[in-house]
Amino acid sequence: MNPGDPKELSRMAREAQARGDTREASANFAAAAVALKEAGDLPGAKSHLAEALRLTPASPRLYVQLALCEEGEGNPESADRAMALFSRHVLEKRSRFGEYRRYLESRCGANPRLRLVFYDRLIELDRTDAAAFLAKARAHEELGNQSRALRALVDGLKTRTREREVIEALDGFAIRAGNPVVADLIKENREDRLSRADLVARLETVAMAPPATSRPAPRTPASPEADKSLAQLVDELERELGVEIEDRVDNVVPLVREFRRRSDALVGHDSRARRDLAMAFFEMGLREDALEELAKIPATDPLYPETRCLAGTVLLAAGGELGALEAFRACLRDDRAPLSAKDEAVYQLVGIYTRLGDVKQALELALELERRSPQYRDIHRMRVSIEEWLGVGRGAAAVPGAGKKAVGGK
Repeated sequence: MNPGDPKELSRMAREAQARGDTREASANFAAAAVALKEAGDLPGAKSHLAEALRLTPASPRLYVQLALCEEGEGNPESADRAMALFSRHVLEKRSRFGEYRRYLESRCGANPRLRLVFYDRLIELDRTDAAAFLAKARAHEELGNQSRALRALVDGLKTRTREREVIEALDGFAIRAGNPVVADLIKENREDRLSRADLVARLETVAMAPPATSRPAPRTPASPEADKSLAQLVDELERELGVEIEDRVDNVVPLVREFRRRSDALVGHDSRARRDLAMAFFEMGLREDALEELAKIPATDPLYPETRCLAGTVLLAAGGELGALEAFRACLRDDRAPLSAKDEAVYQLVGIYTRLGDVKQALELALELERRSPQYRDIHRMRVSIEEWLGVGRGAAAVPGAGKKAVGGK
C-alpha cells in the first residue's frame, strides 16, 4: 500500500468512519486532500477537506489547506473566509497558539496575503505584542506594500515589546526600501540624540506619508554652498524653478531634493522654518517632501501640535483619510495646540467622520466648533446639513455607505 495514495487514504477514512472513529477518519481524509492538492487535483482535495471538516470542524489546520486550495483555484474571497475560520479556531485554542502559528508559516510561507488575514485578526484582538506586527510588516513588504509595512513596524514599536527586534526590523526596512529618512531616525535614536517618544512620533508621520512617486536622489557630500543663508537658497530655488513648476512636477523634484539637502543644516532645529518649508512643499504639490520635513519636528517642540494639524491636511489632500484622522486627533489631544489649530482639526474631522459614516460623531464635533467659533468657515452650514440629513431618516446612519454623502470638508 502506498501511504500517500489518495484512493487508499480515502478508503481507510471511510472504514474508520464506519467504525465510529471520527478523529482517524478526518485525519485520513485530510491526508488524502493534501496528496490530491500536491498532485494538482484541487477540486478533489476540496471535496476530501469538506469530508474532514464535517467530522472535525474545529481543526484549524484543515482551514489552512482549504484556503490554499481556494487560492490555487483563483478564489481569494473564499480563501480569506477559510483563513478567517482558521484564525477564529486558533484564537480559541491559545495554549497551542505557537504550534498553529508555525504551521501557518510553514504552509503559507510563499503566500503573504493569506498570512496577513491571520495577523490582522490577531491584532484586532490583541495589540500588546509586537510579534504580530513584525509578521504583518514582513508580509506587507513581500507584497510590495512598503508604506503598510512601515506602519505595522511603527505600531509594533508602540507596544513597547521586542523593541530590539522592531528597531532591527526598521533598520533593515530602511535599507531595503531605500528610505534615508527612516535610516536617519533610527541612527539618531541609537546615538541617544532622539528619544524613544520622538522616534515613534516622527516615524508615525513618515509612515502616514503617501507613496513616493520617485526615489530620493542619493545624498552627496556638503558643498561650500552649504554656508549660504536659507533666504539665498530659497531665491536660488525660485530662479531655477521659474514657471516650470506649473508645467511638470517631475522637473521640480530633483531641484527640491538638492535644495533640501543644502538647507537642512541651515534650518537645524528651527521648527518654524521647517513648518514653513513643509507648507511651501505642500503648496507645490510635493506632499512626501512636506511630510518628511514635518517628521523632523520632535514631539517635545511647542510647535508640534500645529505640525500634526498640517500633516493631517497634507494626508487628506493625498486621499489618506485614516492617516489624516489620526493626525487631527493627535493635535486635539495636545494641550499645547493653539485654538486656531484645534478649530481647524475639529472642522476637518467633521468632514472625515461624515464621509466615514459616523454622522453622530460628526454632529457632536460640529456643534462643539460652532459653539466655540460660530463664524469658523462654513461650520454652520455643515452642522445644519448633518442635522437635516439625520432628520430625513434616522435609520439612514446605520445603512452601510450612507455616510459617504459629502457634507462639507471637500
